[in-house]
Amino acid sequence: MSAGAAPKQRLYPFHADGITYTLPPLLESQLDHEWRVTRHWSITDTLDKTKYLSWNLHGQLLSSRDYPNAQTLYYYDADGHLSESINAHGEHTHYRYDARGYLIVSERPKVRIDRYDRSGRLIQRVDAMGDTVDFGYNSYVCLLHLSNENHERYCFEWDALDRLLAQQDLDASGRIYQYNPLGNVTGIHHVSAPLAEPDLDGKDSAEPRAPLAHHFERDALDRLIRKRTDDGVTEYAYGNADNLLAIILTNTR
Repeated sequence: MSAGAAPKQRLYPFHADGITYTLPPLLESQLDHEWRVTRHWSITDTLDKTKYLSWNLHGQLLSSRDYPNAQTLYYYDADGHLSESINAHGEHTHYRYDARGYLIVSERPKVRIDRYDRSGRLIQRVDAMGDTVDFGYNSYVCLLHLSNENHERYCFEWDALDRLLAQQDLDASGRIYQYNPLGNVTGIHHVSAPLAEPDLDGKDSAEPRAPLAHHFERDALDRLIRKRTDDGVTEYAYGNADNLLAIILTNTR
């Protein structure tokens, strides 16, 4: 295909959910590469929303514009890395890389700074007030904890299949999850904070409490049919087309 020739069939790629489509700043060469780097191109999603795109001769995205003319501009350094973007509100985002070309910082002045490790994982976020959130991961890229500037943290525990087993919140309360062989949640146990405030009835809630438990049951088609809690049982009924027909709550207290 020559550089000036348009493809015979216009392509309309879609996002997985069929609603929106986000294009990465730097594109890889494809069959219509020569046409795309010399002309404007448009993408239409299933809601008939159109995004207009333009590239430079190196195949790098220069601008994206959608209705009503909201435009984002992209700029690159001498090594071909995205160095700056300007959105439709005039907000600038700057990108910095290490010597090996890994993105380590994206900064939007007076708004937010994001820092990344060499695996592309977000490790720190700083907002306009200077407040920070730090993120820690295991070797399988599962989030282990996130903490703020006061050293308060959320903690997470995962099993060998990367399923969330337990979560601990800022107040040390938490949840414990159980799964069936198909990976569906069959139980959630809510654990109260050990130093909770007194209840409105005057009782000291710091006394040990039994965890609040939720148990789930599914049918052979993997549909949720029953949820059991300390307050009662909730049952779900479905039609032949898997549409939910009824929700029945039985209070056991």
